[in-house]
Amino acid sequence: MPAVPRALLITIADQGMPVDPRAIPEYDARGGLDRDVSGLPFHLIQQAMDEVHFVNRGWKGKELQLTKYLKVPGVEPISLGRNCGPMIRRPSLLRQARLNTG
Repeated sequence: MPAVPRALLITIADQGMPVDPRAIPEYDARGGLDRDVSGLPFHLIQQAMDEVHFVNRGWKGKELQLTKYLKVPGVEPISLGRNCGPMIRRPSLLRQARLNTG
């Protein structure tokens, strides 16, 4: 069985009008102080995440689905329960936090 990549998955949903990603202006960092920065938030999201997907849910609204693949050694997922996705924990950081709190 092939290894499944570990990832942080974030879904942001609302019931507003769908977004056409082609209509988002491309950010140009070469401009001066008077440049148009309207595409900057989307540019930053694209730079930080490995995958970005817009999902049109019709009358139910829209979703922005973000994926960041985890490439950190020693990171293991833990489950918070049936209704929650996996949470990431680093055993060494947890041990250090316990030592610092007494």
